[in-house]
Amino acid sequence: RTWAAPTSGTTTYPLTFNENVTGLGAADFSNTGTATGCVFAPASSTATGGSPVNIVVTGCSTGTLVPRITANSVTDSAGNSGPAADVTGSSLGVDGVPGGPVATWGAVSSPYTAATTLTYSLTFNEPVIGLTAGDITVSGTATGCTVGLTGTTPGTSFTVTASTCSEGTVVLALTPGSVTDEALNAGPGTHTAANTVIRTITGLSTPYYSALSRDGSTVWVSNTNANTVMAYSTSTGSATASITVGTSPRGIALSPDGSMLAVANFSSNSVSIIRTSTSTVIGTVAGVGTSPMGVAWAPNGRLVWVSNVASNTVSSIDTTTMGLEATSISTGAYPNSIVVSPDGSRAYTS
Repeated sequence: RTWAAPTSGTTTYPLTFNENVTGLGAADFSNTGTATGCVFAPASSTATGGSPVNIVVTGCSTGTLVPRITANSVTDSAGNSGPAADVTGSSLGVDGVPGGPVATWGAVSSPYTAATTLTYSLTFNEPVIGLTAGDITVSGTATGCTVGLTGTTPGTSFTVTASTCSEGTVVLALTPGSVTDEALNAGPGTHTAANTVIRTITGLSTPYYSALSRDGSTVWVSNTNANTVMAYSTSTGSATASITVGTSPRGIALSPDGSMLAVANFSSNSVSIIRTSTSTVIGTVAGVGTSPMGVAWAPNGRLVWVSNVASNTVSSIDTTTMGLEATSISTGAYPNSIVVSPDGSRAYTS
């Protein structure tokens, strides 16, 4: 009753008895390794002493296969049962998923501010073993990052954290070949997850709305209590302009070509138009309605639509004349945000 090594390229174990036996069946076998779903099929219900009978195993999941024949499962020619105890064979790694493990990074948690813990999901296409926080490297411009890892191996789902990072970019990479599947195939190839730790800009007096330039280089912010609009460089976080507008600026919006910025002045019932290339006000349109809140540009870059919260109206401005084109279009109560359809035929306010 001895097991030989499995046949190369198959999951077939030769099993040899010291004498002739009968009664060999599939139910006499089981797996004591980690693989599940294994089905055993003896090539014959009888065996000749000294000659191996093949036990073919199929259906195993990824894991280890350690075959076992149950005690007293066969009988010899004299009617004696055997073997006297369970007998196990050699261990074989079973790869239920061909090739090495493949890793996938999930989206990072938000917010992405400095000193905030960034949380990533890391999943594999099959259970892996050997994964540690030391297998994950950090590059990018941010410094001081500490990497953490939670999850149980063998497993497929893990959580990776990057904490105490300075401002800059954070790029996490899983070292190639750092883990194995349960069949001991190494993986993965290079796999990275990148995210930017966004700068925290301070010193504003009740910032309300923001707009990003088309090239992503400048962010515009309505600085409500200071009656200004601020421009900041996204690469440095430094202020590049402070523009005085009406009282209590709220909603802001860039024109389709990015050349102008419309600003709703909530307490002075006006809209300011800023030339972005010079950071100057090129026009202020009064009387748009009471407490203008939202602004939106028509696709033609000429009209600006305005939602007026306290007067329950929407109005429109012609930026070529800096005058009102449509006034007092009644809406429901307290219209706040406003958008214009892509073809410019409709404006929607909520």
